[in-house]
Amino acid sequence: MSDAPVIEIANVSHTFRDRRALSNIAFCVLPGQLHGFVGPNGAGKTTTLKLVCTLLAPQTGTVRVFGQDAVADVRAVRKRLGYMPDTDK
Repeated sequence: MSDAPVIEIANVSHTFRDRRALSNIAFCVLPGQLHGFVGPNGAGKTTTLKLVCTLLAPQTGTVRVFGQDAVADVRAVRKRLGYMPDTDK
C-alpha cells in the first residue's frame, strides 16, 4: 500500500457570490484513515465534498484525489470515487 495521500486539499478557497464557503483550507487523508466532517450549516462541509468529487472546481488552491488533480483529471478521479449525498442539491 502506498503512503501517498488519498485526498489532498491545499490552500483551497471558494466563494458563492459574496459568501465565503471555504477560506484557505488544507488537509490530507492517508490510506487507511477515516475522516468525518462535522459542523453547523454553512461551515463548508458540502462544498468541500463537492470539490473532492469534482462537482465544483476550487477558485484557489488544489484538490488531488488518488494523486490525480480534481480539475485537470476529472475523469480519472471519477473512475475511482463514489459519492452518495443525502440530497440532490
